[in-house]
Amino acid sequence: GINAEYGTKSSKTQGMKTHAPRQVQENGFRSMEDVSANVFSQYKTMLRANKRAPCSKRIPHDGAGAMSMGLIGGFLWHGIKSFRNTPASASETLYRLRSATRQGVTRCFRVGGSFGAWGLMFSGFDCLISNVRKKKSRYNTIMSGFCVASTLQARHGLKRAAMAGMFGAAFMGVFEAVTMLIAHR
Repeated sequence: GINAEYGTKSSKTQGMKTHAPRQVQENGFRSMEDVSANVFSQYKTMLRANKRAPCSKRIPHDGAGAMSMGLIGGFLWHGIKSFRNTPASASETLYRLRSATRQGVTRCFRVGGSFGAWGLMFSGFDCLISNVRKKKSRYNTIMSGFCVASTLQARHGLKRAAMAGMFGAAFMGVFEAVTMLIAHR
């Protein structure tokens, strides 16, 4: 049989019905479902092989993931905080829900932006350190935590940057230790 999509003979298609080729859209893709299925299968293969995406894909992906976590978390945090702190005179539940939604929406962007900046910088430093050291180890994560925290606090002076860097390294060290303990169980 002839493979209708590529115009070549294939032993797999012999004796089977071939489907008409799909229409290619202007952007070069067949459909968004095909694109998402292809991306999902690539990441699924990398996860099975216990590999991470290359740095060029990982940095924006981690930054976007961190920003979305910050947006959702910031919305929930500020929304619940506003709902609880609404004056008792406004006992109407609808008013309290509107106030909580308004506060959650207006304040979640600050938290999301902070998380996104941290995620982008962390992935960038992680890729930089792993490429300089030419090895992938848990120490790269700890050093990346130090670099990110100290860079974010650099405008407040060298002493605060060093203290923040130590805190960032300690936090990432604890995170890596817990991850290692969970993985060995």
